Amino acid sequence: MSYPLEVARSHTFISGSWQQTWLGAYQYSNSCSVTDSWSWVTGEEVGSLSDWSFTNFDAGQPEHDHERVARALNFTGGKWHDFSVSDHEGTVKTVVEFDTIGDHFVDIDLPPLNFTNTPINLASIGELSIEASGGIIDQLFGLANVRRIDDRPLGVSDQLWVADASAVEARVLAKFTAYASEGFGVFENIASDPYREALVATSNPFYTDPLDDLFTDLGVSPFDIFSYGMESNLCGSQVNSIENRNSCVRDHMVTWEILNGQSAGNFILAWEDLTDNDFNDLVLEVRGAKPVGTPEPVAWLLFSTGYLILRRRLRKVEKQACRDAQDAKRDVQVPLLPSLITTV
Repeated sequence: MSYPLEVARSHTFISGSWQQTWLGAYQYSNSCSVTDSWSWVTGEEVGSLSDWSFTNFDAGQPEHDHERVARALNFTGGKWHDFSVSDHEGTVKTVVEFDTIGDHFVDIDLPPLNFTNTPINLASIGELSIEASGGIIDQLFGLANVRRIDDRPLGVSDQLWVADASAVEARVLAKFTAYASEGFGVFENIASDPYREALVATSNPFYTDPLDDLFTDLGVSPFDIFSYGMESNLCGSQVNSIENRNSCVRDHMVTWEILNGQSAGNFILAWEDLTDNDFNDLVLEVRGAKPVGTPEPVAWLLFSTGYLILRRRLRKVEKQACRDAQDAKRDVQVPLLPSLITTV
């Protein structure tokens, strides 16, 4: 790695024999002697003194040849060579050595993964774009009054949802599509049950006045884990808010949280039924549920198992409470009415 301090020996080895050669050895910086003790930095000989001899490539390694050669790499051409001790003069090369596979491991620090949200395109002429200035969100709630929810399952994302204690409800905000109708519903109980449609948009509305009486109950039980679904004209009969559960493995729903005003805490679901990614085909406002993200497969199994156990226990508690109430009702002493029979 650096020019040897043992000048005569190094001159013979480097200048006289292998010109412009880099040695794969070094001298300990705290060595008492500065004229010897060159040590290997890796491989089976790590820490040991170099004896200036090199063995042939092992079978299966690059250019296995000759009985005794120096292992070298021509750093000008980037090709492996194994020059014999008698034919290497004047060649530019680098001394190297091999480990057997698995002898040493290298720790590599990867940069953090950068998951970008699903891209959104501008809508066609004559339609309103979902997040552009003057578009659907801007007119209804204001672009500064919403926060985009992540689309990818790292932490909280818009793929999986949990119901609150109150009803999960939705209303249609907009529909810009040539299809006559767009259905919307849920995959309840951790997205394992069949799709259940809750409402159908049959016209192309755009509501500028958010009225409470336009909300529809989606029929989700309190505290249930579920995902949203939509009728699709692209991949299968429905698409899921969980991306990898779609047969075409596409993200069909993007989400924003409403921050202030009458709809604060509600969410905007914008759906794409084909591939143009304008996400204005069906736009809804939902309330009564929050996004919780999507666990990895093993975590998903543990989560779903724990959820089912908890659900069974809750049902047992409910049944026991019902029986206790019935028993208490039977134990109540009802006072007898005064007798209407008189004696003479």
